[in-house]
Parts: sequence; structure tokens; C-alpha cells
Amino acid sequence: KERGIACTSGLPMLIAQAKAASELFFHRAISDEVLPSIYQKIKAETSNIVLIGMPGCGKTAVGEKTAALSGKSFIDADKIIEEKAGMPIPEIFEKYGEAHFRQLEAEVLADIGKTGGQVIATGGGAVLRRENYAALKQNGRIYQLTRPVYKLALSGRPLSKSKEVLAEMEKTRAPYYRAFADAVVSNEGTVLEAANKIWEDFYENIRD
Repeated sequence: KERGIACTSGLPMLIAQAKAASELFFHRAISDEVLPSIYQKIKAETSNIVLIGMPGCGKTAVGEKTAALSGKSFIDADKIIEEKAGMPIPEIFEKYGEAHFRQLEAEVLADIGKTGGQVIATGGGAVLRRENYAALKQNGRIYQLTRPVYKLALSGRPLSKSKEVLAEMEKTRAPYYRAFADAVVSNEGTVLEAANKIWEDFYENIRD
């Protein structure tokens, strides 16, 4: 896909095989017209919704609401990192530095990216490592959640020192977010509004 070569997963073939098997077992014809809707339903159920964006932009809150709307499970990547490290993220930064944290983050994203049917909220810097894109994209559609810098939360985030620091961070990370995101959703309104936009877009656009 990265080289521009037309490709697809094996799912369409498996669905066609299931159709043929059903016709043989039940001795009745099934129209090929049903195949696209079956494909869409299976993709929507088994694919991940992945949220990226600046620290404090609301990925956890919107992710939890999106999970409730979609019936998917919710995964907070930062919580898993803390469980893996046995300490809060600020303490990881203080004791071992950002490079160590980014390695832990990459390992966690590699694991959860293999899952299906999840809503995954990532840390703000997940886009800084290119390998994280492959991990998150393999089974998911990626959404950049945006919010004005002055509305971003600061507490509990080791790199969010001030609004000025966040403004510079946003400028630096903007190209990385663009490179990862399949779609951009604003979180300037309510959490429910953002979650609804994500879920509607996901169901309409999920595909290989």
C-alpha cells in the first residue's frame, strides 16, 4: 500500500467462500449484492478506532464515549504503559527519561495494535515514532482529535509545562499528526458531539 500498489486483505475472499459454502449447505442461491454490506459490517465490528492528538485534547473522554456508542471495548495506552512500568508516567519520565518511555510506548502499541474491535486512546507523542503508525494502522482507522491550545489540560502530563510549551509542541508535532491521521475531528464542543462524528465517519469509511 505504501508503494501505491493495489492491495486488499483476505477478508473479501473469506466472505465469498462463506457465501459459496452457505449455498451448498442450504441449497439456495445468495445474491452477490449482499457481499459489500457483509464486508462493511465485519470490518466495522473487527476494526479499531484509534485516537491521536495533543496531550490534554480529550482522547480518553472521547474514546470512552465512542466505545459506548460503538459497542467496542476501550483501551487507554497510557494506562497500560503505567501497568507495564509499575509507576505513573510522570515518574517514568523523571526516573528514566523520555527515550525509555517512548520505547515502552512502542512496545505497548505494537501489542494492542494487533487486537480488533477496540477504541484505542494513545499518548500525545505516539506519532513521534514511525513504527507506531504500522502498529496502529494495521487493524484500525486513525483519528486526530483537535482542540485549541488554550483548552488543553496540563496536569499529570510531564511535557505539558505551560500553554507556551504546548503551542510550540503543537507546531512541531503537526506534520506527524497529519501523516498518521485518516481523519481529523474537532473536540471544541461536547465529548458526545466528537464521539458521534468519529463513529459516523468510521462506519461510513472503514475499509482496507
